[in-house]
Amino acid sequence: AMVGGHLIWDAALVLACATAIYVTLSPPADAPPTFSNALRAVLCGSMGLGVGFAVNTIPSSLFSFSDYFSIAAFTGEVLYAGVITMVAVILQAFLALQAEDTASPLVKALLVFLKTAFNFVAAWAWQGALNLA
Repeated sequence: AMVGGHLIWDAALVLACATAIYVTLSPPADAPPTFSNALRAVLCGSMGLGVGFAVNTIPSSLFSFSDYFSIAAFTGEVLYAGVITMVAVILQAFLALQAEDTASPLVKALLVFLKTAFNFVAAWAWQGALNLA
């Protein structure tokens, strides 16, 4: 999707940067409830939302091939949203098991971020389908 227009690369760059920011800034689970830790938690939470939006710009641009309502575009968005939702459910279970088996706090933070980010990918997918309805 728009390789020359950098759409795929932009989404990949957002994913990489947001993941690095999340893993770096994520406060530990036993961190005291301070203003700076609350700010870090809010910033980390917004990274998943940004990744969900960036990733969904790719299918949205693929399915919006016309300026008017199209049954094919709507069907494509709904199928995409359904598949992404099922993948999100499977990933939730898989990543939770992986998080239990790792001792590294950085790997745990990464796995938590991926779970959060993929929830937002699914949410933005459904939002894209509803926009076409």
